[in-house]
Amino acid sequence: MLYYYFNTTQDCILIRQPLQSSSSLEIFSKMCDYRQMILPLLASLSIVFYLIATICQRLTFKYTIRKLTIIVYVSGFTAVLLHAWLLHLLIYLPMGQNLSYFNILSLIFCLVGLLILLSNIHMPVLNLCMFIFPLAILSILAVWLIPTYFVINTRGHTEPLIHILLSIITASFLCVAALQACFLAVQMRMLQAKKTSILRLLPALQTMESFLFQTIWIGFALLTAVIISSIFFFHNIFRPDLLSKTILSMASWLIFAVLLAGRYLAGWRGKLAIKTTLLGFFILFAAYFGTTLIG
Repeated sequence: MLYYYFNTTQDCILIRQPLQSSSSLEIFSKMCDYRQMILPLLASLSIVFYLIATICQRLTFKYTIRKLTIIVYVSGFTAVLLHAWLLHLLIYLPMGQNLSYFNILSLIFCLVGLLILLSNIHMPVLNLCMFIFPLAILSILAVWLIPTYFVINTRGHTEPLIHILLSIITASFLCVAALQACFLAVQMRMLQAKKTSILRLLPALQTMESFLFQTIWIGFALLTAVIISSIFFFHNIFRPDLLSKTILSMASWLIFAVLLAGRYLAGWRGKLAIKTTLLGFFILFAAYFGTTLIG
């Protein structure tokens, strides 16, 4: 029986299914050649379109060239689609799903970019692309140039995959909220210092704050769904290998619950809202990534 090593970028992964004939080997060889050709192309094109969107958005607000907005939209959506295609090829391997740290982080930034583009339909937050898209570019370079593998096989067991995808979407929304909080802090500091140069690059203060809490509400609802799904999928969420993740996730959920309650009942805003948002996000980030890194 023949086994074939499937080359994703620079490393080789062993496919555990035996290849019964030379035709099967030929098929896998063609798949390998296809991936070797398409992955650099997708990565390069994604970076180029992200750069075009970032530069055009910067010119739009520095020189008030509004006609460039359509180029930002087209380039931004094209970059996100190419980025998603790239991640699809990197994550879905013949032997399972490669959910490495760089792949997950890159997927989060891809989703964050998509959320920003879609959110601009309702409120002017397209300026955030100037900050999000460069991070997406760095994440593409990471998955392209530093390939890492953490492969799981969810074939026949869709529950873990659903839970993982829901967790990634949750992290994406709360990542947007954390970035919003950072930009809100910058705006408040610039406003106090009476420096208007940076303020011109960001939406109005009230718009940013409104968008922040809308994003937190969505992220909080998704985080609630993640915790509930954990109970159904894993049954005992307090077992030793899940205990740290469970405690940190619930702590983050409690922090966001208190923040939203304070906003609704007492009108919390400003520095208190910013610090609470960042605290909740970093605790959730530690639950998603830090506990696994520690062991």
